[in-house]
Amino acid sequence: MSPFKHKEGNGSLWDNENKENESQPDMRGKVTLPDSEEKSLAGWWNESSTGKRYLSVSISDLPVKADEDESEGKDKAEPQKLEEADDLPF
Repeated sequence: MSPFKHKEGNGSLWDNENKENESQPDMRGKVTLPDSEEKSLAGWWNESSTGKRYLSVSISDLPVKADEDESEGKDKAEPQKLEEADDLPF
């Protein structure tokens, strides 16, 4: 079964069950932009000076998963090891 993907221009926010401190978002989710690019959403509940409750949101690139990061690294050239030199001038 393939992972769920929102229709273009739609997204969802869910309660952040892993929230450990106040700086972390109250809600997390994903959105699919009209060009089909997926982005990460974060939301924080706030209260205005007049006492009205509102949701402040932020949009950012999706985090890179560890397995994607490793697959990208396979295409990169391995760093060359320096040979040990016995005749270093210092």
